[in-house]
Amino acid sequence: MTKTQERLHTDTQMLERLSKIAKTIDELKGQETVVLNVQEFLIPTSYMVITSANNSKQLRGIREAVEHCLDIKALQYEGQDSQQWTVVDFGSIIVHVMSEEARSFYELDELWEGNAVELS
Repeated sequence: MTKTQERLHTDTQMLERLSKIAKTIDELKGQETVVLNVQEFLIPTSYMVITSANNSKQLRGIREAVEHCLDIKALQYEGQDSQQWTVVDFGSIIVHVMSEEARSFYELDELWEGNAVELS
């Protein structure tokens, strides 16, 4: 396999994983989910997924479902007991599940504005 073929294969796998995460979040009624390409700004993270939850039970449910939806193990979790913001770190993909209040306050979407990825 050439370097170009390897890169395309990796990109395809990454988009499939992002789509799976987004679908899982959507099934659990995550709000205003965005996928951001942050490859130019953060190393080793390539993509960031941000979604909002209406309450702490939904926040935990989305986090747990995301943890189990991929065929890879998360490297790290942050805020597992938080009612405001939790993070699942897969290395090249980081998923933020936030309360609406935390999302408004921290405005992560605004930091990476213009880098949204459209998933099919």
